[in-house]
Amino acid sequence: MKDKLFRMLPIVAVAILLLGLMASAASAMPAGQGGIDPDGVLVTPPMPTSPVSPEEAPDTLGMREPEWTTFFYSFPPGSGFHSTSDAMGSNYNSGACINATGNATEFFTIYLDLPEGSRIDYVRLYYRDTSSSNSMASLRKYDGAGNTNILGTVDSTGNGGFGYQVSPYIGHIVDNSNGAYALNWRPIVVGTAMQLCGMRVAYRLATSATYLPSVQRR
Repeated sequence: MKDKLFRMLPIVAVAILLLGLMASAASAMPAGQGGIDPDGVLVTPPMPTSPVSPEEAPDTLGMREPEWTTFFYSFPPGSGFHSTSDAMGSNYNSGACINATGNATEFFTIYLDLPEGSRIDYVRLYYRDTSSSNSMASLRKYDGAGNTNILGTVDSTGNGGFGYQVSPYIGHIVDNSNGAYALNWRPIVVGTAMQLCGMRVAYRLATSATYLPSVQRR
């Protein structure tokens, strides 16, 4: 009997060793790699998720790209815009908002001065809208020879009063040597039912000379 037990000891030792190795492997398995849960159900690892891009979460602080800084902002109030036509005037409302008088088909405009080589990502329109129409805002570049390049647009929506809308992603690199930038707003509606309260430009600064216009690389 003792001889039989002695012969079985190596087998038992090997079995114990194997069980110990399996337990160690299971405990070392990283989370989310799959396996068997305590109820004996096969656990499927979750699908990896892609990070949210600026286009999917527009105008959000804290989103970092190695070659660009976080957002900086240029935020002129509505009262800073002036009419491009003598036929269209403006009234000042509380909170530096303005509305059109006389005519609403022309533009209110303001010059936009941003650092050379910065990247314009989004334009945000702040408004007070209680009308059935939508006003229209745009970011434009003028080359000094009569040509206009519309870089981004955003409209007011709804008629619930104060609100804001963000443009689609723009991604334009500022090159002040080849044009001037301006923000424009077309009210469409005369009177206080449509007001411009401000426009905010979200831009980033380059952390590498790679993204500066060629005229700046020396």
